[in-house]
Amino acid sequence: MLLAAGISTAVPPLLLLLSNLVGVPWNSITLSLYLLASLLITIYPTHPDGSLYRQQGRGVRWPWQGTVLDGATLMLVLLALVALLVRLYVVRDLPTGLFGDSYHHTLIAQLLVDNSGLFHSWQPYAPLVTMTYHYGFHANAAFVHWLTGLDVPRSVLLVGQLHNTIAVLLPFVLVVVLGARPWAGVWAVLLAGFVLLIPAFFVNWGRYTQLTGQVMLAAGVVVWVVLAECTLHDSASPVLHWRTALLAALRHRWRLLLLAALLTAALMLTHYRVTVFAAAFVGSYLLAALLVQRSGWAMLLLALRSAGAALLALVLALPWLLNVVQSRLLSNMVSFVGGMDTARVEQTVQLPAVHPLYLDRLVIALAVGGLLVAGWQRQWRVAMLAGWAVLLAVCLVPRVVGLPGTGAIDYLTAFGTLYLVAAPLAGYALERVQAGLAALPCRRW
Repeated sequence: MLLAAGISTAVPPLLLLLSNLVGVPWNSITLSLYLLASLLITIYPTHPDGSLYRQQGRGVRWPWQGTVLDGATLMLVLLALVALLVRLYVVRDLPTGLFGDSYHHTLIAQLLVDNSGLFHSWQPYAPLVTMTYHYGFHANAAFVHWLTGLDVPRSVLLVGQLHNTIAVLLPFVLVVVLGARPWAGVWAVLLAGFVLLIPAFFVNWGRYTQLTGQVMLAAGVVVWVVLAECTLHDSASPVLHWRTALLAALRHRWRLLLLAALLTAALMLTHYRVTVFAAAFVGSYLLAALLVQRSGWAMLLLALRSAGAALLALVLALPWLLNVVQSRLLSNMVSFVGGMDTARVEQTVQLPAVHPLYLDRLVIALAVGGLLVAGWQRQWRVAMLAGWAVLLAVCLVPRVVGLPGTGAIDYLTAFGTLYLVAAPLAGYALERVQAGLAALPCRRW
């Protein structure tokens, strides 16, 4: 369910892009039809393998079946409710979002509503005739307006807090899919939602586009990890014929492949810089998985499925990417980065401390402990979280490894994503301590 919440944020930008291509306006009526179709698909019974089931009888599984309410699940639900209520309470008296970013986001969301979808002209609010800004968050805000009737400024505030809540919950899914126990995820949520200032502090800056991008980043990485692990599992099956094997590589697990492509495409529409983080995270995980597996067939199978998902994502986002390439956005970025003099580069390299705004010292210490424990127990998947933190630094200052592009990604965007890797790693350390204490023999008094 948590992963579904993250995936749901990817739907609005994709639907607006599709409706723009086919020339269908998006409004409350089309949204209601889409939600009705989604409801029917959701409540329709399925086989245990996930395929739709057309007959009543044995083997039917309803969507709500299989949920286990253990201690970790109940604590996660409690943390989710408290996190949401706290964030809604903070903005209860605000007429609109804070800081200049909120003004711009509200303007773009209002234009989406006024034009029933994507637009080019910013009239009557601004004398602009091109639209190349990533619009994933604004699409979500417009959808909430069409669904609830709230005015756009309130919709922007509400969606911002909803995505903030989802962002602190997704570390649970991330650390669990990497092999940790559920309680590690619960600790990660507690740290991300109630100890660290980020992402809660985003409400003061109005950096909601980055927040939505981080939600899709976490959800997308989870799906890509599952796709990679399922592929490695499938590669253990005997190969009868190379042609049959190649066809099976794309036919099997097609749902995961499609989901990975959809999330990747939506992230391209939502935040360009966070998409770079996602590529670094996923690429490093795929490489590490291949190094651990050391199988030629596994390498080929994983390459085929990964290439298929990436290519499909590019095709889905291609209309928008062409719009960006044909504008001045890309050329302006290249000129900005390429034209930086030595003094400006050195100024970019001088980064602020991550403490106390981005990471707490306690969380840093716990994350280091989690890395050491993961290394001791040979949990390379969990240890990848530390590698992703290093990759964030490389994306921020690629000059340190001899790559161009320093200045293309600001430190706030990079450091503001650290909680997604630090909180799960720290949560893993706390869960290991918790498990160790639980294993101690009870002393009778």
